[in-house]
Amino acid sequence: MKATINGYFDGRMHDHDHLIRRFNEHVADVRAAIDPERLLVFEVADGWEPLCEFLDVPMPQEPFPNINDTEAVQGIIKSIMDNGFQAALGYKG
Repeated sequence: MKATINGYFDGRMHDHDHLIRRFNEHVADVRAAIDPERLLVFEVADGWEPLCEFLDVPMPQEPFPNINDTEAVQGIIKSIMDNGFQAALGYKG
């Protein structure tokens, strides 16, 4: 986190405009570096279809996961802080 907050975000994690600017710069850098036919610019609101089509895999029958509410995000952050990234992301080692 130190490398991300202090390095990539210049220690300005509470500067909303700066975060948006860095995000947009990152997106532009990725688009410039990756051949368009190898890159999916994915909006999670679009659900399974564009992702599965791009990956050439069948669409799952279950609903597309949606945990982007305040309570869920706070729970993920707490889990990362308490247990580390690997545990919070379900990494079994």
